[in-house]
Amino acid sequence: MEWSDRGLVLAKGVFREYDVWLRILFRQHGVQTVFAFGGLHSRRRFVGCLDLLNVLECHVQEKGSYHCMTEALLLRGPGFLRTRPGRQGLAMNFVRLVDSAAVSAEQSPAVLQLMEESLDLLARDPLPEAMSVFFRLRLMAVLGYAPDFLHCCLCRRPLAGKSFFCVEEGGPMCDSCRTRFGGRRQNGAWLLYPTLQLLHMVRERDPLAWPMPRIVRDTVREHAREHALENSRQGLVQDTVLPASQPSVQLPGKPSLQAARGAGWNTAFDRQGQTGSVSSPAAFCDPAGPVCSPETADTAGASPGERLIGTVPETGQLQAPGAHWVLDAAQRRAASLCIDGMLAYHVGLAWERGRYVRT
Repeated sequence: MEWSDRGLVLAKGVFREYDVWLRILFRQHGVQTVFAFGGLHSRRRFVGCLDLLNVLECHVQEKGSYHCMTEALLLRGPGFLRTRPGRQGLAMNFVRLVDSAAVSAEQSPAVLQLMEESLDLLARDPLPEAMSVFFRLRLMAVLGYAPDFLHCCLCRRPLAGKSFFCVEEGGPMCDSCRTRFGGRRQNGAWLLYPTLQLLHMVRERDPLAWPMPRIVRDTVREHAREHALENSRQGLVQDTVLPASQPSVQLPGKPSLQAARGAGWNTAFDRQGQTGSVSSPAAFCDPAGPVCSPETADTAGASPGERLIGTVPETGQLQAPGAHWVLDAAQRRAASLCIDGMLAYHVGLAWERGRYVRT
């Protein structure tokens, strides 16, 4: 029996003198161990393919209980990750978690998409806050283990305010259930309601839609604004009347952005702040501004998690279009504790001595 499928290389090893074995996450066939006979010296069938984190199009022959890869085509490689050891280490952590999890053939398309988008995100700057926690949570959701963060895990009432996340019960508990049953269930942490909302959003969304961090400094922001204003003076921006629903933003000691914005045109810049440009119609990305929530993302014209400058009333204060979702260090540790506890208690995977082991 022969078949062809797209896959991501999770692990690699050498046996005998010239042969290679690979653990590959296939889109339609789950995680499989395949053998590439003569792979170390092949100049036609496997050129540049047999490396970790490569995405391949593989042709496989089934011979009894063995899977023999007869040919492979390289679709994409890790590229940027090869020059960033820290990012590469994070990617290998993701790979080991996926390799240790029991990914079925039905779940493999979603898991492969999760891995590919996560690797794409690792090659960008900056990374989302608590990306490792987000990845573990999203993988649990794909495998069917993610909790409901917005309702009590026992009585199913909607939550409001600070709640205790109980690892044994697999979700947050309301004050009533915490008082009645919490004494016997101590494993977990306290999570603020914005943190629960953020985790719920991450659970439902793919990596490329995860919120981005606030790390762009004021100097980068000012550089982008001045660059856009200079473009507007040179006639590079459509100069029309700004709608009443989007009044101009006047910053203290700075010229108005009216000229740079036009009718729905907004200042934008890349995440590293190297270049400035003008795009339409998206809200001005500002690392110090409020965060766009999923409920306001569509109306605000930006993806969830982006920092936005909202409508400026006469008082000069910024109006937040959504909740201010920023995980501080304490909440990141609490969220990591809860997700790792869920992995160990419900999925049966724990990180020990540099690898995931079954508990």
